[in-house]
Amino acid sequence: LGTIPSGTISICNGESETITAASGFANYSWSTPSGAISGSTVEASQAGVYQLSADFEQCTILAAPVIVSFSTPFVISVSPNGPINLCGEETITLVAQAGLTNYQWLTSEFGQSLEVGLSGGYSVSAEDASGCVGTSGVIQVNQIDNPTAGFTYEQNLDELYEINFTNTSENATSYLWNFNSGNSSTDANPSFDFPFDNTWPVSLVATNACGSDTFLFDVV
Repeated sequence: LGTIPSGTISICNGESETITAASGFANYSWSTPSGAISGSTVEASQAGVYQLSADFEQCTILAAPVIVSFSTPFVISVSPNGPINLCGEETITLVAQAGLTNYQWLTSEFGQSLEVGLSGGYSVSAEDASGCVGTSGVIQVNQIDNPTAGFTYEQNLDELYEINFTNTSENATSYLWNFNSGNSSTDANPSFDFPFDNTWPVSLVATNACGSDTFLFDVV
């Protein structure tokens, strides 16, 4: 009495294998990790020992046990692994580890590498030599526009030399103001008391991960 497949078999994690008995016998009965099952076939979806018995003429015959194991899920490495900041129109090529086949990215593109230039999460799946599928973690890509500095200002009529600044910068994460009087500020929208009437060149440097931009304006 034989089975196909036989011996020790390894199944990809999350899948199953149909074990089929040889024909010509009667009263097929399987001993499985989940209990006894009748029939000439059994679906192996758990690790463990599967053994078949069947009747032939006046005898009950045992087949050699089939030992089922499941492959360990594997994680595909990707370089660079993120998070990744792209500046302006910059792009970057993600490369999955070598030695696998049937690479497919979450974007539905195929191949070991993928060129990206947009914000989003990117991952890849591929098969190992036994045909089992592994996946990578999600590589986060952030497309960041370059900063643009700018501001407007208004005099506080209740305080003769106090100026209220309104920051109009775009895509910035930090700010550095220079009031050209030995004073500075890192507030987004500062107020400043100038010492006397004058035309004061005020600068604002707006910065993010991709660089900085400077706006200079004469405040009267």
